[in-house]
Amino acid sequence: MSALNIQETVADLGIDTWMLSARDAQCLERKLLSLNESESRLRVNALAYRLLGVDGFANRVLWKKILPRLKEFDLIHLHNVHGYYMPLDVLQVILSRPCVWTLHDFWIVTGGPGFPPPPFENRRGVERFFPFVNFRYPAELIDRSRKRRRLLFALIREHQPSLVAVSHAMAGRLKSMGLHQANMTVIQHGLYDGDPAPSATERERTRQKKGWPMDRHVFLFTSAQVDNPVKGCDLFIRALNGLSTEIPWVAYVVGDKSEVARKKVEELGLDVRFLGKVSESEMGELFCACDTYVTPTLDETFGRTVVEALAEGPKVVCTDLPVLREVSGGHAIYFPPGDVATLCKEMLTVLQGSMTEDRHNIANEIRSRFSRMRMAQKYVSTYQAEIEKSERSNGNSD
Repeated sequence: MSALNIQETVADLGIDTWMLSARDAQCLERKLLSLNESESRLRVNALAYRLLGVDGFANRVLWKKILPRLKEFDLIHLHNVHGYYMPLDVLQVILSRPCVWTLHDFWIVTGGPGFPPPPFENRRGVERFFPFVNFRYPAELIDRSRKRRRLLFALIREHQPSLVAVSHAMAGRLKSMGLHQANMTVIQHGLYDGDPAPSATERERTRQKKGWPMDRHVFLFTSAQVDNPVKGCDLFIRALNGLSTEIPWVAYVVGDKSEVARKKVEELGLDVRFLGKVSESEMGELFCACDTYVTPTLDETFGRTVVEALAEGPKVVCTDLPVLREVSGGHAIYFPPGDVATLCKEMLTVLQGSMTEDRHNIANEIRSRFSRMRMAQKYVSTYQAEIEKSERSNGNSD
């Protein structure tokens, strides 16, 4: 969705843009190229990746058809190329062109999982899970991440693409992990078009629309995969278990793969309701309807849900990570990573209603900071700089 968001907004500035996706996607009219990767090819690619350490094994013939088309474009913008659909030799061809590469996670410097092991001070309770935290891109049966990392670094040194990090905190970590000499800029996600934050009355109506209780404090937790230990749902449930029952509350959990969390809630007898996977538009309504959004995540590159929650008006309680401090602008309540006792204490603080900030003004400030147009303007400047760099390089070689 981030790639589509960038494409549409950049197009509003007069840039002729196309999107190439592994599968069909809703995109600008007549501006879509697709590999047409089938479900069966995806499964073969996944198997080859895990058993042989080969990227995009079943897609080579698909890429052979597409690569000649890429010569028609002045610049290629890459997003999250890792996974099961792009062979590294195809990546090399793409990087040989003027290229801007947005890094949404740390795959490029780990060569394997999208997130590296957390810093030492954040590792409580997570190190034993780390081999399994990257559910979307499972670890190989034989770990070839170091070899892949060397190949990726060699490609970057050779072609020197313009790398984009989605936060200053992420850029700092990437440089500390070996990309200190890379051409890197920071462009935060743009999410809003200038529409105002919902008023208190509008938030109340949204809550009534969702059928949520009006006489209870509503906590919300969300993750694409609820049982992913990095996202901290277990910490959230344990903190709920420590709350006083004198002030009525209810908690909602959004996301897939929640079997472990559901079992834990049943054992503790907590009023936690699981909503499963929801659409992006419905997610906005949930942020708008809740009283407090809680994210005990142990690692993030951007922290999009913190931004989205703040932009709708609820209080936000989140892990004290540099990146979440950055995107929240100091408007959240922070607790040390993995510290259930402090998380419970901060949730009790908001439950007792002792916070009096003007949440509506905060929401409008967040929407202004993370505007789509601001993001697009930075990308266009990065595109222009990359094309000029390529032209100078070609001129010198001539």
